[in-house]
Amino acid sequence: MFHHITWAMKADTPDALSRWLLVILADHSNDTHICWPSIATLARRTGMHNATVCRKLSLLELSLIHIS
Repeated sequence: MFHHITWAMKADTPDALSRWLLVILADHSNDTHICWPSIATLARRTGMHNATVCRKLSLLELSLIHIS
């Protein structure tokens, strides 16, 4: 699991909040890089508002993550 977090910390993200969100997603991910945290959980863990989490997820989806 820690290699997911290391990757997230080194990833080329649009801004610092996106990187922090990516680190939290990595912390939630399993060995196959899949995670299913709710927006509320991500907001609570990052200290961001739900709307900010959604905006940052949209930015990350452009190049680093896949949302299904």
